[in-house]
Amino acid sequence: MLIADTTFDAPVSARPDTRAMSKACGFIEAHLAEPVLVPEIARQAGVSERRLLSLFHASRGITPHAYLMERRVKRALALLQDTDTPISEIALRTGFADQSAMTRWIRRLHGTTPARFRKARMG
Repeated sequence: MLIADTTFDAPVSARPDTRAMSKACGFIEAHLAEPVLVPEIARQAGVSERRLLSLFHASRGITPHAYLMERRVKRALALLQDTDTPISEIALRTGFADQSAMTRWIRRLHGTTPARFRKARMG
């Protein structure tokens, strides 16, 4: 007797990939302030480094490192907007090596500096 498979809404191979991406993104989010390396992200997601790179490219169009930096910048911008915490401290809290590194990434992704962003949001 054959039992019908009722899980026809997505290919079987898509589910592990979705879980792997969810685990990878969750790990990145939970460790933004720490050094995060691609091999560790892949290990936490349960896939090879090559597969992780492929999954990120297919689903987000960027590398895991670029995603990590985007998330760090997003968190830094939220702190700049919502707190009076010194910019140098925000840089360290969000995993940047220093204020200069954070400034370069914010400028690259948003075309402004942390101080200008804060002033525009607060003023």
